[in-house]
Amino acid sequence: MRESVSMNIILIGPMGCGKTTTGPILADRLGMTYLAVDKEAQKKVGVTTTNQIKEKFGVERYRELLTEIISFLSGADGVVVDCGEGIVELGPDKERLLKEAGKVVFLSARPEILWDRIKGSAERVRWLSKQGDPFEVYKRNFESNRKFYSVADLEVDTSGLTQEEVAESVINKLKG
Repeated sequence: MRESVSMNIILIGPMGCGKTTTGPILADRLGMTYLAVDKEAQKKVGVTTTNQIKEKFGVERYRELLTEIISFLSGADGVVVDCGEGIVELGPDKERLLKEAGKVVFLSARPEILWDRIKGSAERVRWLSKQGDPFEVYKRNFESNRKFYSVADLEVDTSGLTQEEVAESVINKLKG
């Protein structure tokens, strides 16, 4: 069933919560455009991963790219935005930027479930391994970022749900 929504839907959440897999499904069901902020940032500087942006240009440039993209969205309409986990790295204006850009949806799950989803990704595990035991680093990041996710207008627990079910849950919660 295709519906129509005149706003932006901003997906936030930790690595593995389903932003990238659910975003396109949600956009399709609502007749919206899908935009992955990290992919847009990568395109702007000609690299293929977020880690390459940070390594080649520095974390500060990565943050500038995210801010530019999110700021641009405040003037757009009809976009499902996958913010990637890097959004928590933005400065103190990040909450305002997200709220101005659209309806903020926090996709959540318990850290153990999220870890099961990402542990097969060599890129993600390699990045986490640089900081210590990958699972412990993931849990620590999860907990330290939790406060940020309270900026969300609504939350959808993705535990045990398919991407299609997550999209349906987001749509139902947006309808209120």
